[in-house]
Amino acid sequence: MLKTLARNVAMQIAACPNVEYVNVEEIPDNVVRNYRDIEMGQDDLKNKSTDIREKIVQGRIEKRLKELTLLDQPYIRDHQITVKDLLQQNTAQLGGFIQVHRFKCFTVGKGIDNKDDSGGSSPSPIPLKPSPKPSSDDLAELPPAANLPQGY
Repeated sequence: MLKTLARNVAMQIAACPNVEYVNVEEIPDNVVRNYRDIEMGQDDLKNKSTDIREKIVQGRIEKRLKELTLLDQPYIRDHQITVKDLLQQNTAQLGGFIQVHRFKCFTVGKGIDNKDDSGGSSPSPIPLKPSPKPSSDDLAELPPAANLPQGY
């Protein structure tokens, strides 16, 4: 049962690439301030009073922060509950306390040779060319398979 829950949570993380934090409390203040500054500068709020603008911005920020957190995501197999609700239901069934402390999502093609994650520039793509077919002379120069080192 715990293994199934862990698999389902992992699938949830894989299905939601914009999720970066476990819960809202983990989001750094500078990220929240950045979102607040962006929302305050939106054109649709220019003609609103300060109080109304603050309430609208607060609602938009809360919505955006929930989009960034795993526990506030609607569960992919049942959109009526959140991931937090799923964990609470399984806590009751398993008779223990289940909590997600952290997670790491790996994206194919990011972070290995690509320097975008560290702030550097990305290498230019290498155009792929089809390999020429080896000639019979090339094949004659290859050692027989029996002479290859172990593991090949």
